[in-house]
Order: sequence, then C-alpha cells, then structure tokens
Amino acid sequence: MRAIGVSFACTRLTPTKRISVPASLLVVCTGNVCRSPVAEHLLRAGVGALGGVSVASAGTSALSGRGVEEQFAARLREHGIEPFQHSARQLTASMVSSADLILVSAREHSQSVVPLYPRANRVIVPLRQAGRIAAEITDVELSESVTSTTAEGKIADAIGLLLSLRGVAGRTQDSGEDDIVDPYRAPVFVADAALDEIGQATRSLGELFQRAAYFGVAQR
Repeated sequence: MRAIGVSFACTRLTPTKRISVPASLLVVCTGNVCRSPVAEHLLRAGVGALGGVSVASAGTSALSGRGVEEQFAARLREHGIEPFQHSARQLTASMVSSADLILVSAREHSQSVVPLYPRANRVIVPLRQAGRIAAEITDVELSESVTSTTAEGKIADAIGLLLSLRGVAGRTQDSGEDDIVDPYRAPVFVADAALDEIGQATRSLGELFQRAAYFGVAQR
C-alpha cells in the first residue's frame, strides 16, 4: 500500500501522451559526458535482448563531441559493460518532442527541457524518482495497465503506468533529494555516489521493463 495522505484513485494521473512502440527514452544531464551517458549504457544493458526500448542521452550544456569521462568508462567496464563510442551532444527540440519518457539527472534540467517543447512537461521524471516508482509498481498495477500482447507494447504500457504515478509514488519530502550531484571533475567520492544512485535507479527501471515484457507469459 502506498503511504500517501490522499486517495490513490483521486491523484493518479491520466497519461496524456500515447507511448510509442518501441518506446523512446531520453536521459538528460548537463555535459552529456558523465551522468546521462552512464545511465544510457546501464539502461541499454538492463533491457538487454528484449528490445522494445530506444535509449539515448543529451546534455543541456553539452561538451559536444566528448566521450564518456574515463573514470566512468572504467567503472562501467568493472560491471562488465563496454562503453560504446559515445559523442556528447546538445539537447534539441527534436530529441525532446520525440521522447516518450525523459529522465533528468537533476530537477534543474527540466528548466532547459520544457522551453524546447512545453508539452514535454508531461513526460519528465527525475531519474531517481523514476527508479523508485518502478520498484514500487505491483503486479496488480501491471495487470491493470499492461494490455498489449507484444513485449514492445507491454514495455510501452509500463512506461505509461510509470508516468501516471509521478504524482503519487516515489516522491520525497525534499525535491532536491532527487538531484544527482554533477560528478564532472569532482572528487572520487562524489563520482562514486553519483554512480551508485544512477545504478540503483536504472536497475529498478530495467527490472520493470523485464517484468512488463514477460508479464502474463507464465500464466498461459
């Protein structure tokens, strides 16, 4: 049961955007060399062979053309993930308008996303909050929301469910707690903390997509 002070039925949001199949995820940070490309890598790894999700990343003040910072590339390799050839890119209106779910590394990034495409406000969720929502989604909620018959469609349904829960699930008393501190050229302990937060959130999202993709298969 969700620990909230108001009725769940009254506060759950109705999705206002049809989720594409396959769904398109966009992760946003500042320079697109630390937080967002790492999250992109981990989300791709979490989805694995499922397909059904397109994952990309961009920066609000991108260090265009730069690769993933080496300390983060090294940590990805420690987890058995070989970084692909990444080239930092600047966030554009086209990227924003085509995304079904925009995962921001910190709430300040929303202020750069929305002016590019105001309707994007409907699909923006802080990465850490999205991870908590994903972890809290129950099988009952999936059964009520996952109606598609293909893996791609089921994942899209799950993303729609996640977006509908933004107002009631995974929230913190202090919205700033969802911000992942920018680890660019920061001390090692800051970078490690950022990696842990990104890892936890992307792992929960990957597990949700896996659950959704195979939902109902065992019952057949």
